[in-house]
Amino acid sequence: MKVLKPMHFDQSGRIALTVNHRLEMIAMNRILYCSANGNYSVIHLNDGIKYMTSESLKCVGLKLKEFGFFTIDKSFVVNILFIKSITQDRNARVLLDDCTELKVSRNRKSALMDLLFGICCFFTTCDLLPILSF
Repeated sequence: MKVLKPMHFDQSGRIALTVNHRLEMIAMNRILYCSANGNYSVIHLNDGIKYMTSESLKCVGLKLKEFGFFTIDKSFVVNILFIKSITQDRNARVLLDDCTELKVSRNRKSALMDLLFGICCFFTTCDLLPILSF
């Protein structure tokens, strides 16, 4: 795991991370989720690489929100593009594409369900439009 300085973003949806005296540009679509580690945050990429940043998860979550990330718990911020499924029981969990399972807090569950349902309905409606035009 590599420890990083605070994150910076560019206009193309990439994150700039300072690693070993060099700047690495990482595309947002490579980030699966971020987790809290005390006052630090760990960024988990889809290829198994992890980076640690000196920013709190709350700060990271606020920065990533505009890029399609959602805070599911005080310990996790997920990229909604990588959510494979969500359980609907009292102790909700999301399953990510890499089979990582993360807990969803009770007070964030309904907002996440609304968000995911809205995305699914949007794509379903758009997919049906060409069929309905016959």
